[in-house]
Amino acid sequence: MKRLLLDTNIYGLLFTDADFHNLHTLLGSKKEELMIYGYDVIRKELKNAPSKIIEKVNVRASLLRAYFSFTSKEYVLEETYLEIAEDYYQQYLIAGGSLTKEKLWNDFLIVACASVKEINIVVSEDNATLASEIAKIAYKSVNFKRKIRIPDFIGYEKFKSLLRGTSLSNPIINSSNKFGILLGFFNVLPFVFVFHLSLKENLIYKRFVLK
Repeated sequence: MKRLLLDTNIYGLLFTDADFHNLHTLLGSKKEELMIYGYDVIRKELKNAPSKIIEKVNVRASLLRAYFSFTSKEYVLEETYLEIAEDYYQQYLIAGGSLTKEKLWNDFLIVACASVKEINIVVSEDNATLASEIAKIAYKSVNFKRKIRIPDFIGYEKFKSLLRGTSLSNPIINSSNKFGILLGFFNVLPFVFVFHLSLKENLIYKRFVLK
């Protein structure tokens, strides 16, 4: 069985995906193959999204609905994850990383949880921080010393392929300005907040929730 943890930005993609209900049905049919776990760190990020009504849709409620619809069990933050995340950040700096701890902290907590709980796959579209190559160097170094495995990292399209058993393409996700296009459609660009704010290439859904 593949055990997955979905990053915050993935729930934003799910709730705007026209295939949401079909994907949920597919997950239900693959209970013996795939299990998606929640994490209170991620749920709290989603809960901090603006309670904005767009096209008669409540953004915060929809994000949380996607979270609870797809997760089977929620892990909670533990002291060990804080220690591992701190180790990740120190190794990240040694490897030449330059982002502040504030911008990376929740990402590192997500990977720490996945590593300790032996989650096979972390699904994220955040290639600038959580799934960046320099961050992966830090994960590898710390996890090797702690004798815990590193999860695999895949994007949203690969996640959908796991559910469908096919390889599909989504023009919005493959666009160079993938989330700017989507948020422009929903007219929520004025509600881009400070979470992970300063990275030009950072994903809008990671900015979609308050720090």
